[in-house]
Amino acid sequence: TILCGACEVDSGEILYKDKAMHDSKKQNAKIKKKIGYVPDACIFPCDLTGSELLDFTGKAKGVDPDKRARQIKEALSLTGLSENDGVLIENLSTSEKKRVAYANALIGNPDVIIIDEPIAVIDSAQRDEIKKLIEMLGKMKVVLLFSKSSSELEELCSYAGVLADGELIAFE
Repeated sequence: TILCGACEVDSGEILYKDKAMHDSKKQNAKIKKKIGYVPDACIFPCDLTGSELLDFTGKAKGVDPDKRARQIKEALSLTGLSENDGVLIENLSTSEKKRVAYANALIGNPDVIIIDEPIAVIDSAQRDEIKKLIEMLGKMKVVLLFSKSSSELEELCSYAGVLADGELIAFE
């Protein structure tokens, strides 16, 4: 949550491209635009469609309108949501809402994508597609996965680390 800016740093530091994320609000805001986040619990405004949410995110990240339209179309396609584009988020299944979160994380072409519980609520029919998406993203970006399931991480990750009390205690 600190990486995404949801919590303040109370000790230590987080560096992004050799710059401290918390040096200034301006620097922190600039860095946050380069991070995509897929939360564990996907709580979105219910009165929006997926493309409306992605458009809102694109505006918040300052994405040019033409690029934003292309990114929205591509993100919906990559996450298998193109056919559900006009459906309100409140009418989507839990699995579809998680896929909206994946699509939302792609807006702004972030350098880093943080994914909390990557496939926990994805239905079995979509798991292979989401795994392929994570693998594809991992070839182009830094992808950080957080999960309580070590078998899930083994299946999805090239490298794994264990954090305890803010310290990296194992890495392989």
